[in-house]
Amino acid sequence: MLDEKQSQDLQQYIYELTNEAVKKAVKDAGSDKEFLSQKEMALWLGISVNTLKTYVQKGLPIIVIGGRNFYSKKEVSKFLLRQQIGGANK
Repeated sequence: MLDEKQSQDLQQYIYELTNEAVKKAVKDAGSDKEFLSQKEMALWLGISVNTLKTYVQKGLPIIVIGGRNFYSKKEVSKFLLRQQIGGANK
């Protein structure tokens, strides 16, 4: 059995470890970035890169820098909301 101090220290350690893991997961998922690469955006949306390219052909805005495509999460969200069935902004 742990005494009170050891129990508090263990709880604090677990909290810090979990907090760091969550921060790393957020960073790895690109959730902390405003602009994502093509691969990151496809992953963020849960779609294939080919599907993302189809959306670009349908008007999804992109930013091209040095031959690489980048996507604004804000603009992609707006685009997808306009695409929803029955959307007011179609």
